[in-house]
Amino acid sequence: MAGEWQCQYCNLRCELPEDAVQRSGATLLMENAAGPRVFFLTLTVCPNRNCRQLHAALAMYELKKDERGTLAPGPSPLKRWQLIPSTSARQLPDFVPEAVKKEYEQATGIKEISPDAAATMARRCLQNIVRDFWNVREKFLSEELDAVKEKIDPDTWRAIESVRQTGHIGRHMEKAINLVVDTEPDEPDVLLGLIEYLIDEWYVARRQRQERLNKFKGLRGQENAAPAPPAEGEPLSAPEPEEPASPADTLQRRPPASLPASSTRYFAASKPSPEPPVVSPKASTPIPSPLPPVIPLRHSAPNPAAPPLPSRRPPRFKDKDIE
Repeated sequence: MAGEWQCQYCNLRCELPEDAVQRSGATLLMENAAGPRVFFLTLTVCPNRNCRQLHAALAMYELKKDERGTLAPGPSPLKRWQLIPSTSARQLPDFVPEAVKKEYEQATGIKEISPDAAATMARRCLQNIVRDFWNVREKFLSEELDAVKEKIDPDTWRAIESVRQTGHIGRHMEKAINLVVDTEPDEPDVLLGLIEYLIDEWYVARRQRQERLNKFKGLRGQENAAPAPPAEGEPLSAPEPEEPASPADTLQRRPPASLPASSTRYFAASKPSPEPPVVSPKASTPIPSPLPPVIPLRHSAPNPAAPPLPSRRPPRFKDKDIE
């Protein structure tokens, strides 16, 4: 028979398959002061492959005769013992406050022994949750819940209201939290169920949101992070790629073989002159330049100091010279 179940070790909540539960019963028919009883032992193995923890519980029912005169167990157990683990308390996460964890475990451990004390501890645990998570402090638990009503989501508030309207729980929240009062048999279980629900909806959900946010922040930090320093033996920075040379730079580096001699001379004459030599301040004379002096070409302007060339045309004589 499958049913809603939650593991106390890994907090897995699932519908139990039939092969994960084993039940056996023993009937007490001997005469005794209490009357006929039946005991049911329930063994459950967590279906989580990473957990597989054993849970064992023993319940005692009263046997009564039905209309046909057959002995049948009552609708609810007279007593229940948690064998493995020793209490029915869940393993709460580490980020839940220690005061909340302590009171929750104590209320769960004594609910079979003293339901009244267990209900009182559960109310104290519930008040510590509201005060710690919402940072509110009033005289009574009911006043603190009303103070944070607008901050709580509607679904969670409806769950709280449904518990406050169950039996005498609502009236007990309006009294001193440490006052032990008479409670109904199911009041501790109802309060503990509300406590577990609020731990999941408030503490666990907040931690999950923080983890998702930190993951996104980590991805953004990796994009904006500075590059890691190079390892020992590696160059400090990668060499920058050389830019493609322009046609003018290529022409200045070397003359093409197909150019004529005039173009080659123009290339040699158009070479950029090297930078002037650096003269040391201690040297008495400057260092001569390694370049030869520039010789003017033949087609430059004539030198005014040179004599005029003789004319090849025959001289012309006047008439008086002939006579």
